Amino acid sequence: MASINSTHIQRNAVENLVLICLDKNIKEYENSLNLFQLYINTIKLYSNPEEFRIFIQQIKDEKLLVIISGNVVEQVTSEMENHSQIDSVYIYCNQKESHENWATNSPKIKGVYSNLQSIHDALRRDIRRINNDLISIQILPNTKSNELEQSFTCALLLKEILINSESNEQIKQEFIKFSRFYYEKNS
Repeated sequence: MASINSTHIQRNAVENLVLICLDKNIKEYENSLNLFQLYINTIKLYSNPEEFRIFIQQIKDEKLLVIISGNVVEQVTSEMENHSQIDSVYIYCNQKESHENWATNSPKIKGVYSNLQSIHDALRRDIRRINNDLISIQILPNTKSNELEQSFTCALLLKEILINSESNEQIKQEFIKFSRFYYEKNS
């Protein structure tokens, strides 16, 4: 069973979110990876439902977002429902009507989509929601008028930490090596 299992390398979690795509015709997603990587860095592609099951059982700390093809969704539904780390499921299918009624029975299924751009838009919304939920302390209230201020504050805090912390050249090189390793697929 040949499977495109890109970057299934054992690594410690750096990100809070992992996007998993399960489809027997996985080649279509490879062209859209850059679009998805704008919002999520860790993306796993599977064409084999069994490999998908094994991977989701190993996840303990990250939240999973799953794009699944309509032709395999019924094979893995019970695993998705019973796995607490799966936050959102997006069904990708050209025959929306055949899955829409069935999909409304699961709170994890966010919708049935016939194109990847629609999934991208839904993913972007859900990633923002999940990231806000993961923030344990918010310094500023969560309103639309101060989203820029929150981003600025976070960037300013990171900048202050990086600039004002005492470090040597070896620590800087280790940080650069670490960043390159974990974000090697980002452009």
